[in-house]
Amino acid sequence: MHWLVYRRISEVRREGDLPKVLARLEIPFSDLASLADSSIKARQEDRDLRPWVQVKNSVQRRLLKETFQSYEQVGQALALAGIEKGWTRTAAALGVKADDIKTRLNQLVHRRNQIVHEGDIKRASRPQKLQYNDVENDEVSADVDWVEQLVAAFEQVVAAGDPP
Repeated sequence: MHWLVYRRISEVRREGDLPKVLARLEIPFSDLASLADSSIKARQEDRDLRPWVQVKNSVQRRLLKETFQSYEQVGQALALAGIEKGWTRTAAALGVKADDIKTRLNQLVHRRNQIVHEGDIKRASRPQKLQYNDVENDEVSADVDWVEQLVAAFEQVVAAGDPP
């Protein structure tokens, strides 16, 4: 998702077609000030400046603060990249409803967070000893296959571009 949005910046530069969500992306003022200072310095030194390099670097730093894991976050990334109706089109590519994707993806993100942030330990109000969440090989394989299908659907939507 990060690369998809980052790549879109080059297209915006060439085509001038700025997605609305990307236009509202919050960028630190210090990045704008740095760009202005660089422009002034380049003009004083009578040399060319490549401001879009600084713009892309600034956006990339901002995007690295986003995880783009949950349904909402991925939808935001698709919108930043100028993909309209991203979830609707992805659901159509998978042959399911967008709400089905939302439910399953958010469950996977929650499960991932349990593993990464909680050590996959079962929650208990007064635990006598640590117990771990059960992991079934078949479930993990099915989840990995589903994520692979989801990514393939994203790639299909991105390759198709935006419909007229």
